[in-house]
Amino acid sequence: MKKGLLLVILVLMIVMTGSFFLGDRYTVQRSLVVKAPVGNLIERIGNLENQNLWDPWKGDDPILRFQYGKQRSGPGAGVTWVSPSSGKGSLRILESRGPGLITARLDMGEKGTALVSWKLVTVPGGVKVTLTYDGNAGPLPVDKYRALIMDLILGPPLERALQGLSTPGAKAVGP
Repeated sequence: MKKGLLLVILVLMIVMTGSFFLGDRYTVQRSLVVKAPVGNLIERIGNLENQNLWDPWKGDDPILRFQYGKQRSGPGAGVTWVSPSSGKGSLRILESRGPGLITARLDMGEKGTALVSWKLVTVPGGVKVTLTYDGNAGPLPVDKYRALIMDLILGPPLERALQGLSTPGAKAVGP
């Protein structure tokens, strides 16, 4: 019994000590070539109400309730949400530069923050959309270990977001 307890304490000490050497930052990035005009993609991404047409998180949590600010697109546009299972969060567009870059700040409260960017580049066959999350998982030891596996956690939803963005039925509404 004592040996088992000592082993558990030793493992916990190693895990805690190891976390001091880990960073809390992560980057997850996915790309997809979408057959759609750049302007249509900008409207799907940059108008926050349109994101509900293709964003996978709404489908993952149908109880999500969104509240939009007065401004729905462009720098300063924002949305907040709440759900019993997903918690509270917010997204605010920081920059919308030309037809090729939109950046936003994602705040998931205790789950951390991220800078989200959509980069659009015209390529043969369509528009290459690159979705990137640069984030901070949080300061706790468990957060630092979570940062190590964020690609596994966020990669599949980012891929679904890009697939949803390329869905012909995800038609954007006007500004």
